Amino acid sequence: NLDIKIGEINTKSGFGKDEDYWYPLDEVEIDFVVEYNGDGNKDEFQDGQLDWALYTSDGDLISDGDENIKDLGDGDDETITISFKVDPNDLNVDTEDYILFVSATGKENYKDTLKADKDICLSDSQDIEIRMDDNFVVLDDIKFLPDPASCGSEVEVTADVWNIGADDQDDVSVRVFID
Repeated sequence: NLDIKIGEINTKSGFGKDEDYWYPLDEVEIDFVVEYNGDGNKDEFQDGQLDWALYTSDGDLISDGDENIKDLGDGDDETITISFKVDPNDLNVDTEDYILFVSATGKENYKDTLKADKDICLSDSQDIEIRMDDNFVVLDDIKFLPDPASCGSEVEVTADVWNIGADDQDDVSVRVFID
């Protein structure tokens, strides 16, 4: 009577293409849809919890979390949205294949007193590709001081520089343009 599925996947910021593939440092937003359809006796799904995790294809945990699911009546659904940043420190340059896994657990309460309440669990998964191109350097956590700057003043720029590519980089330069 419970259904869970991985819904829409969006890359909020970064270089990835939503559910097709992600890059390190992408900010990813994922919708999980939970539906409950009892047997028509105004049954309820209660005390629900959604657990999600991103694993390598070898089973190493990359990122995970959990969210409460609101109590659902017969025919109700809920969309739970999570977001996270793909942390390059957690990735292996030799691995591109990952698995997004989600499960929902809770208790099904029957209004029919002849039926005993029962615990239920359901899951879904989706393959995810995280690309690590050979030559790919990005900036993160960029800060300008002062902000805003006035004409003719000096501006200090700080940022984290990440080599999210597979190859080592020797000569990396950053250019700043002001329109």
